[in-house]
Amino acid sequence: MGRTLKSEISIPLILTGVFTAFSFIPVIQILILTFDGGLIALANKVVRSDNTGSMAIANIIVNLLPTLLLLFVYFRTIKQSTKIIAAFLGMIFMTVFIFFLTGGIDEDNNPYFLNFLIIALISGSVLTLISLLRYRRNKTRAD
Repeated sequence: MGRTLKSEISIPLILTGVFTAFSFIPVIQILILTFDGGLIALANKVVRSDNTGSMAIANIIVNLLPTLLLLFVYFRTIKQSTKIIAAFLGMIFMTVFIFFLTGGIDEDNNPYFLNFLIIALISGSVLTLISLLRYRRNKTRAD
């Protein structure tokens, strides 16, 4: 439990850098969004409707619930490999969830990478905040 602040926030900072780099690679964006769109289509079939309200519910089921679960796993786990996997998958689901919430705002007037760049920074900030809370919790327990 003697982790330093630097070691605690290294995973979120590295993942934020990776997802920022992904912003400039449209192929990766397409793969992530296509995979997630397939998951949303499957969830939408479960809801059995094609209206926009059911798409929002499918987005919550497919993206928000796994995001919250994976962020909780990231917060609670001790094993480094589990932390990395939970953080990476949590960032993917969180990024796609925020992207679908914003709906690609003003894509016609902005460069293609701008939405993903902003969302990657938001997702990385959330993960960094969770790491800081984890560090603070572990520090108070140690004292």
